[in-house]
Amino acid sequence: MLISISSEVFATNAKMLLPVDQAHQDPTFFSFRTKLISTIKQRDIKAFESVLDKNIQVPDGSGIGIESFKHFWHYNDKNSPFWDELLNVLLNGGVFKGLNSSESYFWAPYYNVLLPDEYVQNYGVIYKKRTFLRNSPLANGTIIKALSYDIVKLPDSSDRTYPSLTPVFTNRKNIKQWVKVCTLDGCKGYVLNSAIATPANSFCVGFLKEGENGAPKETGKWVMISFGSSQDD
Repeated sequence: MLISISSEVFATNAKMLLPVDQAHQDPTFFSFRTKLISTIKQRDIKAFESVLDKNIQVPDGSGIGIESFKHFWHYNDKNSPFWDELLNVLLNGGVFKGLNSSESYFWAPYYNVLLPDEYVQNYGVIYKKRTFLRNSPLANGTIIKALSYDIVKLPDSSDRTYPSLTPVFTNRKNIKQWVKVCTLDGCKGYVLNSAIATPANSFCVGFLKEGENGAPKETGKWVMISFGSSQDD
């Protein structure tokens, strides 16, 4: 689910990908997302399903529609990690595509959507501010420097001594996994898995606003059309 967005919509430099959130550019979406975040925090399944597109995609291609989506993600269990993962995505910005066209899309989080093509493979983004780069994979390892929104290079899979980044649910609060990285200015060290996002280990959500029954787009409503790994087709 890699989304192509013009680089003109965000500001970056050669070493960082700064946070971007365009939700405020469409008041209807901003209001929609605010309510959805509240719905997710309350684990309100009925309200959540009311914003799902009737043809929402299942990531593995096994089906479409709300029942298939529910079966895949098991969100009927209010303790499912699905809820925290979706909330984390929604709290990390995003960008519009086609805002002034017949169909408007909003894709989140910003770091999955805007990571330049040359950094899609074997790179990631430190999406949390002041993440410590340490000289060893230990909580008391010596701090080399603090990273904020840095693009970092990951080692080849054969060199990943510690748990690798995978597109599966993890308990971000309780499991501490360390990832070996190298900043684009050459500093090498370890960061916590929970602070780094890559197309391989992160989730992406898509929303669509379109006119209903041929009506102008402004009379339509926002619906969630997909949720899955950003590398899903």
